[in-house]
Amino acid sequence: MTLSLCDQDPGSWPWFIGVDFNIIRCNDDKVGGIMWAPSAKAEFNACIQHCGLLDLPYVRNRLSWCNGRLGVRCIWARLDRVLVNMTFINLWGDVHVEYLPRSSSDHLPMVVSLCREQSMVARPFRFQCMWGTHEGFLPLVKEVWYVFIDGCPMFPISKKLKALKGALRKWNVEVFGRVEVELKALENRIVALEQSVLTDFSSQTEAELLSCKQQHLRWLHREEILGCQNSRIKWLMEGGSNTAFFQAMMCIKKKNKRVEKMRLENGQVHESVEEVHNGTIDLFFQYLLATDGVHFDEDSLSLLLPSITDLEMKH
Repeated sequence: MTLSLCDQDPGSWPWFIGVDFNIIRCNDDKVGGIMWAPSAKAEFNACIQHCGLLDLPYVRNRLSWCNGRLGVRCIWARLDRVLVNMTFINLWGDVHVEYLPRSSSDHLPMVVSLCREQSMVARPFRFQCMWGTHEGFLPLVKEVWYVFIDGCPMFPISKKLKALKGALRKWNVEVFGRVEVELKALENRIVALEQSVLTDFSSQTEAELLSCKQQHLRWLHREEILGCQNSRIKWLMEGGSNTAFFQAMMCIKKKNKRVEKMRLENGQVHESVEEVHNGTIDLFFQYLLATDGVHFDEDSLSLLLPSITDLEMKH
């Protein structure tokens, strides 16, 4: 299997190899029994690296095969795995393997999840420079910023910035609109007006055509501003020929670092994202950030001398 796999050229086609390889990649993939020879593991890992394949991460169960014996003769190993190339990762994104409970067979069934997970993460607010070209932008900012808020100097600023973010989000959807949608609508309107001018000329239609062309130029300028701003935050796509490979490796590492479940000291297990999140806050951060009352001897305060004397304070 190893020799025939090394002879293949993955090219640009997506690879998906899920099989019982009957070999482990490292000593952690086996519990009990005698370990495989280092040369066999090295040959298997060299073949995977030569073909540019990635070992899909797993969830829950780590080992996929058991010899079915009891006591010290019981052996567990991860013999079943799924190997894919970077083209497959780029097509499907977040992919992982799950080993189901074993029934009659000595191998655990494998389930590969190809669906992209929807992460419940709030979209961050980003100020768009093109908003400044709209005639309604400055009046909206002044309306929000001139609202009186009482408090220390930093408190009104914080409240006004938060209110301005919400107002700009709503204004962007209801008034400003999407650049590509507005450009498409103006282009269609220009084509229709030009056709109308050719077939049935009128000064009113010509004036409307000139107005649409001016609006189209303004939206093209906004599109250019948006493109310049986005170009500073996007990854550079050209460069080394193996850039996609390292990006796929980062996706795999990110998946391996994700906390899928948490076991407490009392034996309770949290498996959902909400339970892990709440358990982390309750057990770690509240204990870390909680403080007890500070007790001190008030009589000892008289031993502290003032840094400024009464004479200096008078002058």
